[in-house]
Amino acid sequence: MGWQCGRMTTDERDRLSAFALRVWGYKQGEVVSLMIHLGDRLGLYQAMAGRGPVTAAGLAADTGLQERWLLEWLRGQAAAGLIGTEDGENFEMSVEAVAVLADDRESLWFAAGASACPSRSSTQGTAPPSAASGCSS
Repeated sequence: MGWQCGRMTTDERDRLSAFALRVWGYKQGEVVSLMIHLGDRLGLYQAMAGRGPVTAAGLAADTGLQERWLLEWLRGQAAAGLIGTEDGENFEMSVEAVAVLADDRESLWFAAGASACPSRSSTQGTAPPSAASGCSS
């Protein structure tokens, strides 16, 4: 079966599109996981926890980080459904988000786990040779 767009049936195109979307979903997950890791390492979830709505300017004042970068991070977290926003300017963590992302006393705390996986840069150069040789170094 060839995947030449002009010769595909509707069913083939639909299956190809569904598969491509699934693969893209994995890439999105990688990016979201990286942003969770950054939020944890920079103390952003802890800074937001229990405060009610926060703005990028307010978070910048509290953390010493750049407002513009924080606005992008906040919007990315909201787009991923991890924090809430009504207007793209004011952001808030739900009780559930605090338990999973900010409260390191909770068994549900995920943020630290986001950094437990090896980063792409640390595995990119070694993964292909390891797959061929069976050795990890």
